[in-house]
Amino acid sequence: MGPTPSRWARPAAWPPWLVIAVVAAVCRIPSFLRPLLDDDEAQYAAIGELLRAGGRLYGDGGVDNKPPGIYWTYAAVFDASGRYAMWAIHLVALAVVIATAWILCAIATRIASRRAGVLAGVFYGVFTTVYYPKMLAANTEIFMMLALSGMALLVVRAREARLGPALGALAAAGALVAVASGYKQSAAINLAVIAAGVVAARAWLARLVVAGLGFAAALGAGALAVAATSSLPAMWHWCVTQVVGSYGASAWHGSVWHNIAVGLVPFVASSLLVWLAGAARAARIRAAGAAERIVWVWFAISLASAVAGGHFFGHYFIQPLAPLTALAAIELDDRLGASTARALARVVEALTVLPAAGFFAFNLVFEPITEAFGGPDPDFRIPAAWVRDHTGPGDRIFVWGMFAPTYVLADRLPASRFVGFLRGAERNKNAPPELGWDTGPEVWPALADDFARHRPAVVIDTSTADLMSFGNYPIRRFPAVAALLRDYRVAAVVDRVTMYVPADRGISP
Repeated sequence: MGPTPSRWARPAAWPPWLVIAVVAAVCRIPSFLRPLLDDDEAQYAAIGELLRAGGRLYGDGGVDNKPPGIYWTYAAVFDASGRYAMWAIHLVALAVVIATAWILCAIATRIASRRAGVLAGVFYGVFTTVYYPKMLAANTEIFMMLALSGMALLVVRAREARLGPALGALAAAGALVAVASGYKQSAAINLAVIAAGVVAARAWLARLVVAGLGFAAALGAGALAVAATSSLPAMWHWCVTQVVGSYGASAWHGSVWHNIAVGLVPFVASSLLVWLAGAARAARIRAAGAAERIVWVWFAISLASAVAGGHFFGHYFIQPLAPLTALAAIELDDRLGASTARALARVVEALTVLPAAGFFAFNLVFEPITEAFGGPDPDFRIPAAWVRDHTGPGDRIFVWGMFAPTYVLADRLPASRFVGFLRGAERNKNAPPELGWDTGPEVWPALADDFARHRPAVVIDTSTADLMSFGNYPIRRFPAVAALLRDYRVAAVVDRVTMYVPADRGISP
């Protein structure tokens, strides 16, 4: 008798789509146990509600440095499920992850085998939940990678299709890059993936032009939608000028080695299996077929995009993780089918199950907003409850600081377009306020206009509690903000957070 084949060499009993969906759903159960997994989610939610209240994006409807896709998505979900329905946002994020994993399964299946496809989908479902709870959040990267994975599949298919069907696929691929760019500006660089996929093909120039037209058409449609609801110049200012000038690659001038140590290194360690398998595959890249080379180009571009700003946030690496899972799956498919691969199969299982289980447990006990185990200190939920108890559903509030979770937890609309300040700055190092992209001279007149339109029922000063390292930025340091509180009085200090109310408003502690 010959050696007993490993379970990986036998046909799977369950259909691939079901295996992938179940794995992703189980791994993301912790995302439904808290309303917020990340402060970015709170900012997107607050701006989404401002849009639903009739505000203009990048104007009185909310200011941030992301393209409009994420805010439109949150607003649409809230339209269907209710104000600040974060459970629905997390449900949509789960659906997006599963859909992306299915597309990666299709890519790996097309290049290698059904087993490779299942592995790719499972790896994406698992390793988008490791490292820290922010990986579970409904962030821009999650939505962006659905569109970019679709783009990659279309380019791979176009390599094998006749000219007519290939042109249609490439036009759609270009449009999907534009959709991804609507969630994060850096996605546009993935046009290079399409270029790499057509450069050696027959009628390559026609293919490239058609893909470019698809991109331009979708991007133009998005621009028209922005123009109809807000201001293109304002979007350019906040999403391009401020990002490049005041945020962008700012981390390369600061603590970049610290960022690598706490961002890139632990994420690679958490998803070690796919990095090791990807490295093994890279050693054989010269033997790769045309379709696999497209995925390699996608990986290289995604990795460059993730590290370009020097921030090395873990969730940024969801970008290269998508193509890497496909490449790792293709490599392991070559090795696991052999009857002698039982030891390797056990290693693959261990390096998949252990991170999944370990970070599942970690995500249950780790509080993602204040990044602490157990109950947060100070407990930001208590001030939010005070605001909810002392205001009505129609009242608006203003949070001084970088703590948009208060809006969501208090279930109140922001009184200002600015739902946070000094976002992205090294607040723990007392970064000069004038260097912040959202604390420039154009901010304070707009803030005064917001107060005139929607007088806050409560002003919540989080600097006194040092929430999100905002203790270095008390209101008195900003004369324009202090002037807006001339007619306000301190009503209470709740768990170190100071509550201001209008002097003529009768609110008791």
